[in-house]
Amino acid sequence: MDIDMLLCLWLQEDLLKIDNWQYINCINLWVRFICVNYKDCHNLHLLFSSVVQIIRGVAHLLPGMRYLPLRLKLAQMLNELSNCSQMFFPVPSLIFGSLEFRETPQKEQTEKGKTHFSSILKVPRNMLKSRDFQEQCVLSAIEVLSAHFFQWSYHVSFPEVATIPLILLKRLQEQTTIESLRRPLKRMIDQVSENRDFVQRKREVVSFSPNDASSVESFLQEEEMNGGASFT
Repeated sequence: MDIDMLLCLWLQEDLLKIDNWQYINCINLWVRFICVNYKDCHNLHLLFSSVVQIIRGVAHLLPGMRYLPLRLKLAQMLNELSNCSQMFFPVPSLIFGSLEFRETPQKEQTEKGKTHFSSILKVPRNMLKSRDFQEQCVLSAIEVLSAHFFQWSYHVSFPEVATIPLILLKRLQEQTTIESLRRPLKRMIDQVSENRDFVQRKREVVSFSPNDASSVESFLQEEEMNGGASFT
């Protein structure tokens, strides 16, 4: 057995250790623990950092559309950690890498076979061309992305946060031939674009620099209390 084959076998064995519900539920348990105790416990920062690295590492090791249900779960965990800590994580990068698929010709699409992302980590190969799977991919991704954008909808950096995801959402809308997905994609694009423009207009009339942490933190505080941003 040559070295390359041996390394491949080792990698497969390692992937089996993380590609299972026990491992993912364990990560999720730590995420819940951190979210509940983050504000009251000041010694969780090392654990917080370790869990974030594990989440991103698992996502890196398990790419592709078959693992989109798992990657969406990991993205949601990052959303929760971001919400409790007010730290930014590039959640869209975990999602769009698996959504960039070539559109399946109509004659190759299968209508049967419901896909429930909440109960699976990896999609069977025979489901990848199903219409239901492709719909669930996009709709589930929109749900997770909405939570991400909502959290940062009042932040001064929202225009930058939204730039690349908007490009990828528009590309996805252009690529899909599934008519039922065009409306939710367009709604997401319009909503993010409107909020980007809203924050941009507000940002143009302020005089503080990006290094002024207190001013950045208080940016659009009044609008947030009144629900003034379009993304709410």
